[in-house]
Amino acid sequence: MQDGYTGDIGDFGKYGLLRALAGAGDDSALRLGVVWYLTPDQPQLGDGGFLDYLLPEAEDEYRPCDPELFASLRALVMSGARSVAGVRIREILPPGTIYYESLLAYAGAARGRRLAMREQWLDQALIATAPADIVFLDPDNGLRTRPLEGKPEELKSVHLDELRPYLARGQSCVVYHHLGRTRTHDVEMSDWRETLQEGLGLDTPPFALRFARRSPRVFFVIPAAAHRTELAARLGRFLDGPWGRLFPPNEALGL
Repeated sequence: MQDGYTGDIGDFGKYGLLRALAGAGDDSALRLGVVWYLTPDQPQLGDGGFLDYLLPEAEDEYRPCDPELFASLRALVMSGARSVAGVRIREILPPGTIYYESLLAYAGAARGRRLAMREQWLDQALIATAPADIVFLDPDNGLRTRPLEGKPEELKSVHLDELRPYLARGQSCVVYHHLGRTRTHDVEMSDWRETLQEGLGLDTPPFALRFARRSPRVFFVIPAAAHRTELAARLGRFLDGPWGRLFPPNEALGL
């Protein structure tokens, strides 16, 4: 995640999904924790600039999905101060959401120190999100299984092993993953569901929902046993409503 991406079309889908999963206002609301895999801003090459959903001519398509969210993101973008801190300050996600905003960066550190720096960052993320029921992990690129070597490009990925501590303490996890171009989206989604189930020792594969606007992306929802029934019901209602135009129900897996 980079501050420069905040408020784009991807964020609209992302926050809409998280608000639905948390069930804000419900008697059975679940507390949300957000771990931004926040890296230094880089020159934007299109990503982060997809803001046309906020234009008046697009309002009828997007606003009905979540009018409150739409208005909040429009105000954030119009303020000219796009940042993940702005999401917290403007309370765009449900009340009580926990945010871990520390920058994940090596800042010229020697190769031999980088993995220790990442481990320390992860330890702090775990401490910060301990009270949450659902933890969302938000990297630029998504999941990876290859061993970490301390390369800068790895900062943009969540390693499979980094999910284990959250799941071990009974938290549900939601992970962002940017779909590639070497496989069809349905094949890649299916392959990753199998990888997650086998790699993490899950009883059942996670839910998967593809956001069908601009850059191809998928969200994997790994429910804790105590949350599975409720999260499945919330996702069903989410896809049955206006959001179903942006998250194709026929492409959702596991529901």
